[in-house]
Amino acid sequence: MHINPWHNLDIKTKLMIMLVSLVISLMGVSSYIVSKIIQHRLNEAQQRQMKNTSNFVQSIIKDYKKKSLNYIKLLGSDESIRAGTYYITFGGGERDQLVKRVGEIHETFDVDMIEVLDDRGVVLAGGINSNEDQDRPKNYSGLVKKALGGEVLVDLVSDITGYGIMAAGPIKNQDDVIGIVVVRIDLNNDFLKRLWELSGAYVSVIKGDKIISTNTEVLRGRSIDNKIIKEFGTGREGISSGREGIIYGEMNIDDKPFSAAYTTLISDSGYILGLMMICLDSTPTIDAINNTYKIILYLIVIASLLAIVLGSFFSNSIIYPINQGVTLAHKISEGDLTHEGFVKEDGGILGVLQDSLNAINK
Repeated sequence: MHINPWHNLDIKTKLMIMLVSLVISLMGVSSYIVSKIIQHRLNEAQQRQMKNTSNFVQSIIKDYKKKSLNYIKLLGSDESIRAGTYYITFGGGERDQLVKRVGEIHETFDVDMIEVLDDRGVVLAGGINSNEDQDRPKNYSGLVKKALGGEVLVDLVSDITGYGIMAAGPIKNQDDVIGIVVVRIDLNNDFLKRLWELSGAYVSVIKGDKIISTNTEVLRGRSIDNKIIKEFGTGREGISSGREGIIYGEMNIDDKPFSAAYTTLISDSGYILGLMMICLDSTPTIDAINNTYKIILYLIVIASLLAIVLGSFFSNSIIYPINQGVTLAHKISEGDLTHEGFVKEDGGILGVLQDSLNAINK
């Protein structure tokens, strides 16, 4: 015959087990709820930090756009550049002096390229990579045409080398546009290293599904999840419409967890060129969550020990008068009415039981 071990336990042990089980259950449920709330809050804080960092990086890019416009205004008003452009374009003069002047300015400006173009968009000085480029009119995503029309403008551009901030503006002889000047700041590894120094974030530029420039060697050339690419709607060369904003994700860098934010590189005309990925170390957040779990576990252990101590005290206060009553009832059942009664418990069911037994004993 099977005997339930629970029936073999005395009342005190049963009370202790029930009390400790109740405390552990309550602590477990409340701890789970609290831990989830804390985890949610920490994840929200991490996401806010990612968004703030992303906005900060975007603000730095905007600052560089403003800086590029200031460079254009300075170059467009430079008398040596204006005179050199005029004499080469209309007088058949040599380019040497203009090339020298542009080179001198390039050394002092924080840009990757300076070009002076004539009124057809052909390069006169600076930025010449080969002899083929000298007689080939430039376009630069429509910036050249607008600058030849008298506009001073800046935008993000894309070409085979990657992405860059490009500004263009006219060179005027009185009211006539005789040429334009162009500056470019590449979104290359060096530029992204500056963003690291300012923001403390790993920043990468993505074209298609490949990272083409980054401020950490570990990510160079890495492919990006196609789900992210499809979510934004970007293609190999970008598209004119797509999803803007931020998509959050996770990734490992050097076997360490990082939170990632993906945002669009978009031209002023609304053309999505590619993506920028910003990564922040998630280790502090994960450590904070793990520490929370440890603290909760310690609290459960402490609460269990307190439950055992308090349970022992309260169970004794209940069991002792019951045991006295059982002893007296046993004596009475044997016909022994000479047994001394026990001290009456004030109030409650136990008090009523003790009164009855004492009355019978008398």
